[in-house]
Amino acid sequence: MQSVMAWVRQLVVFYILSNLFVSVLPNAEYKKYAKTFIGILLIMLVINPVISVFGQGRSLDSMLDMEMFNLSGNDTKMWMKLNDSSEYSSIIEPYTDEIKKDIDKKAWEYALYVNDCDIKIDTDKTSEDFGSITSVNVSLSSCRKDSSDIEVKKIDIGHEVQPDRVSSDNCAKLKEYISTRYGVNEDDVTVTLNN
Repeated sequence: MQSVMAWVRQLVVFYILSNLFVSVLPNAEYKKYAKTFIGILLIMLVINPVISVFGQGRSLDSMLDMEMFNLSGNDTKMWMKLNDSSEYSSIIEPYTDEIKKDIDKKAWEYALYVNDCDIKIDTDKTSEDFGSITSVNVSLSSCRKDSSDIEVKKIDIGHEVQPDRVSSDNCAKLKEYISTRYGVNEDDVTVTLNN
């Protein structure tokens, strides 16, 4: 019930603020475009919960984020086609760096740390998968490998949690995330946990 109330509050606040914004615009022509844009945003806010329910927990934000990544990938493919193979590294490197940052961020959500991440991209112009990610290899640890390790003793409070099981489940979730998000076959995604 609280989530429904929060959603209704969000709609009301958006509606009030958008009307204030439109009312301060100086020109009727601007108002027309602003109302169209605001209408699109309002529709997205209204259907977001429905999409989350039918989209197996994927929110509109995550779907839009994925579409933005796909557009970025298409831009990378286009620039690779236009340039010589000698210049691929200047195009691929920033692209793979962003992917590595995203994987690191997602791993952090699962209490895992990326030690190494290797991303392979098809650079054969004659290939059907030219410019696509062909494989992702991620090496993880459940604790950061720093120069000064701190030893923490285990504290038992009633029941025992199996950290290895939790870590392997999180590795599987991260593998599925990488496969889904970047359109890589799950067999071509390797996620290893090094403790």
